[in-house]
Amino acid sequence: TGVGLSCSKSNAIDLSGRTNGTLSLPFNFTDTKDTKNATLKCFDNYPPNELNEGGPEYLYVFTITEPAKITAWIKSPEPANTDIDLHLIKSLDRSNPGLIERGHYRVEANIEPGTYYISMDTFVSSGVEQKGKYDLTVSIQPTNFSCDRASATDLSGTPNGSIALPFNFTDSKDTRNSTRKCFDKYPPNELNEAGPEYLYVFKLTEPVRFTAKIVDPEPSGTDIDLHLITSLDSRNLGLITRGDHTITSILQPGTYYLVMDTFVTDSGEMKGPYSLTVTMRPMVATDGHYFNNYILKAVTYLNANYGLLGYDINSVLTHDISYGSYGTISQTGVNQKTMCVAAALEVILTAINIYKDETGDATVFDFLPKRSWERLGNNDIKAHIWVNHTLGSWGTADALVNFGMGEAFPFENLTPGSMLNLNRTKTGHAVIFLSFLDLNGIEHDVYPTDGTIIVGFKYFSAQGGSAKGAGGFDYRYAVFGKYQTATFCNAHRGVCDSTNTPKMPGKRDTGVIYSTNRQYLNTGMMLHPNYWQKIRANFTPREVDESPNKEGFRAFDPKEFDGLTFDDIDYKFKSVEFRKLKNEE
Repeated sequence: TGVGLSCSKSNAIDLSGRTNGTLSLPFNFTDTKDTKNATLKCFDNYPPNELNEGGPEYLYVFTITEPAKITAWIKSPEPANTDIDLHLIKSLDRSNPGLIERGHYRVEANIEPGTYYISMDTFVSSGVEQKGKYDLTVSIQPTNFSCDRASATDLSGTPNGSIALPFNFTDSKDTRNSTRKCFDKYPPNELNEAGPEYLYVFKLTEPVRFTAKIVDPEPSGTDIDLHLITSLDSRNLGLITRGDHTITSILQPGTYYLVMDTFVTDSGEMKGPYSLTVTMRPMVATDGHYFNNYILKAVTYLNANYGLLGYDINSVLTHDISYGSYGTISQTGVNQKTMCVAAALEVILTAINIYKDETGDATVFDFLPKRSWERLGNNDIKAHIWVNHTLGSWGTADALVNFGMGEAFPFENLTPGSMLNLNRTKTGHAVIFLSFLDLNGIEHDVYPTDGTIIVGFKYFSAQGGSAKGAGGFDYRYAVFGKYQTATFCNAHRGVCDSTNTPKMPGKRDTGVIYSTNRQYLNTGMMLHPNYWQKIRANFTPREVDESPNKEGFRAFDPKEFDGLTFDDIDYKFKSVEFRKLKNEE
């Protein structure tokens, strides 16, 4: 193999574009070739790897004068009967090419100053050369940057300063503009986070509830992940938690780092812009810090005075609601009817009015303008309560976080009066969380730690039929779909009905998805007005439709919020939907 062919540097493609040139970093390169047209056959294999690479190849050469990280990959899957492998080597000596890294689709390595070669070689299978086309991308990025605390953005605003609570911070950056690549992964998590990142640092002198989130969904081709760590030592980062879009944690006094890192796929680095919000709140008693007690008072008031007046997807509020000296927020649509996301809004507005009546604090109406509760502009809270994904809102909890009025909480940490948006296979619902439910339908205000099985939760919202008495404000018993199985019901005799659904004391809402992903189970709590903070994430500005029940940035699909729950509909329809749910799961 290779007899008569020159395997010298002169026959390699110089990435600098000139003979023996050096690369200016950062460097990016793309190329498309077909090894059917290649004349070089320099290497049969690349020790210590013994795979047969005796087919034709193309060689690339480059020289760098500073430490760098190289990532090279080809588009996958490859064409039929084509198998081109990548080899990063130090030498053109056939017996000792100095293999650094090889891969079927991708190679990456940290390299020192010097000259290197990339060999795109054809694999031989059962004596047949798997020649064909490849699309190559090469990225070489400098690594002579600092990964110490001084290179991170200090959230306190001063070097080594401590955070003053309560704390809110927003920032927008684009990792395409970052040259820092401190971390490739965050053990024990093994996801490839080798793209560029931005670092933030903060110091705490007291325990806090910490939340960081980015606007979701991210732009096309972008995937920035959040990582909360305690060290910048790549061998021991002390990962506390990570997330694709949101992370929450209870943190003790100490120094922490938030890393916004770029995820890497076989297609390359998913670099791009992100809009970040960070909140930190002191660990204090729930009754004094959160608004749950007033939310519960609003639930009791609305159920007693405006319960079961009928559900209507095109109606908002069961009645006009005063907004302090700023006027009245009017009911729209069919008189006295409402729907679920509007129910969440009505509960909040009612709770605010009860708070004002009990405390005399009318400044509660000064925080947001009246129009923010009425319209669907990108900076109006109503647009976020209406579950607008383009604004980073997957539920009422997100809406409150986005406006500095709430905190994200895991489902297991909720207390009565929390905000929750559930999802089923096809539909969703905005509700007020009231209690955890065990398999016997017994309510628990606090998530049990004694092994008691929690199959769902009780909630208050607007749902059901359109007729008076058939729907509107009412209570439901939600059951997670994972407990609607014959296996579970057979293991717990007597707790389920004939549809393998746990029995409950009242009307049920079934097929609810349990997930730690906030896109499916969106949970949190509203803060007491004393702790509201003016913050604004970088909500994408777009032209909006300001009509009462149309979402400004994506079509509001009534089918997603049809109001029907399991025990609202006849058994035949219920059985069909239930079977569809099982098949899709």
